Amino acid sequence: EGEYLLVTRLEYDWQGDAVVHYGMPGELKKCTMISFMRASDGGSTWIRFMIDSVEAEAFFGVKLDSTGIHEGKTWLEMNGDTVSIEKVTPEAQTLKELGIECSHEIR
Repeated sequence: EGEYLLVTRLEYDWQGDAVVHYGMPGELKKCTMISFMRASDGGSTWIRFMIDSVEAEAFFGVKLDSTGIHEGKTWLEMNGDTVSIEKVTPEAQTLKELGIECSHEIR
């Protein structure tokens, strides 16, 4: 178990808005967003943000082929180091273990 990067967004985020939290379970802190960029390949996304006074960048890649869009490489770059990110499904229990209480509003 280690640090977590939690990125949330609206289901239809035409503006590219996202909220980023980073830290240990139960101690996630909201980060200041610098930029959010999505490629035209179906979803590869770069998010630059501040963790305290350190700038970080997360990349969530996709691969587009004749069968559709598939998950690609993901990584986090911070302090000159790049580490892979393991994506997990944001199920209610996982979020609760991270100290996040979420509710879904249906309109």
